[in-house]
Amino acid sequence: AGATSPRGRDFHLAGTQDSHAPATFARLVAEAAPDLDFDAWAHHPYPTAPRLPPTQITRWPNVALEQVGRLAESIDDWFDRNDTPVWVTEYAYETRPADEKGVRPAVQARFAEDALRIAAANPRIAMFVWFTFRDDPGNPWQSGLLTRGGKRKPAYWSYAGEARPLDARVEVVALEPDGVVVRL
Repeated sequence: AGATSPRGRDFHLAGTQDSHAPATFARLVAEAAPDLDFDAWAHHPYPTAPRLPPTQITRWPNVALEQVGRLAESIDDWFDRNDTPVWVTEYAYETRPADEKGVRPAVQARFAEDALRIAAANPRIAMFVWFTFRDDPGNPWQSGLLTRGGKRKPAYWSYAGEARPLDARVEVVALEPDGVVVRL
């Protein structure tokens, strides 16, 4: 459920599209469908400005990366659940010069490392997806760990270094007819 953005207004502002903050949206969904069946809550906890670090704290009910735990606890309360996992299905930093609002590649590397550390330290975050692996001229979001030409940006190495010990592939267990368990 979800796939909520990191921020919203919760009030009408003339000339702009109406929006709800992610925690407000989750609460309203719970009020409308308290028995909604879902496995996890998807959230995109980007900072409120492209150059702010992953440690940014926003005003609740907006939810940045450091506040995902509070969102998870609130979802548990609103839906009368326990330990709802949060899937961070989008997170990234665009880089300059491909995107003028982006950060320098070295800053992207530091922010990628910090973001993964924050996510790894939060037991409620069960999935963390970096948005866009390789920059592409057809994609306006230039947050890849690889350049358009396939060259590794500094963030590739910091992300890989932080992600390696977090390998979350599901262990496959095969039961043989004689009862032997084989771990793959």
